[in-house]
Amino acid sequence: MKLHVLLTSLLLAAAAFPASAQPSASRQLREAAAIRALLSGKYVGYSLPGWADTDIWEGFEANGTWTGTLLGRGPVPFSGRWKIDSERICVLPDQEGSVATWFSGWRCRIVWIDENTGRLSMEYLDPRRASFGALLLEIRDFPARVQVR
Repeated sequence: MKLHVLLTSLLLAAAAFPASAQPSASRQLREAAAIRALLSGKYVGYSLPGWADTDIWEGFEANGTWTGTLLGRGPVPFSGRWKIDSERICVLPDQEGSVATWFSGWRCRIVWIDENTGRLSMEYLDPRRASFGALLLEIRDFPARVQVR
């Protein structure tokens, strides 16, 4: 009897608030200048769902240099170039790097922003595993560079 009451309550609640009526807090960033301002000079990191101790950090330097590290069984560094194209952030890996085996040419990804929190998200770097969907980003400034005199 209790199970029947619980199921009925859940069904009524679901009918009162259908998923399609719930507003989405995330929207695609469509302004190239906004994407550049939010990511240029920053490191962005994200974790892969279901992968213990696997993170990726990508750095987007203001001069168009792209660097990063896949952290898993050991650090796997990568590098290349980045740009904003058609409202997406695009990266081109150096040919001798490990990421060049994941994709050839430019890899472009949509950037989303959560309108409630301001947090950014984007797809995983490896397009063969793009089924992860939007991954929440942790964003950090590049450390200050020490100049030797």
